Amino acid sequence: MQFSQKRLKETTSITINKYLLDKSKELVEKGEFGSVSDVITTALSEFFVSYEAHKKTPAQKPQETDGAPLLTRPVTIG
Repeated sequence: MQFSQKRLKETTSITINKYLLDKSKELVEKGEFGSVSDVITTALSEFFVSYEAHKKTPAQKPQETDGAPLLTRPVTIG
């Protein structure tokens, strides 16, 4: 099945920090994206896919041993 209808886009205004804007412009200058808008659209699309997948995964409850939480990384005491 071929998608023949153009995707509808709307114009909006956002405020992002200089670092993100500069990195987006770099990708455009390198020819990896056609515009900063394409970079942001791709980033948001990937975010929403990840977000939806995360929502479908049940949250894991912390494991406990003898009433104390199980540590997931080493801790130095003293």
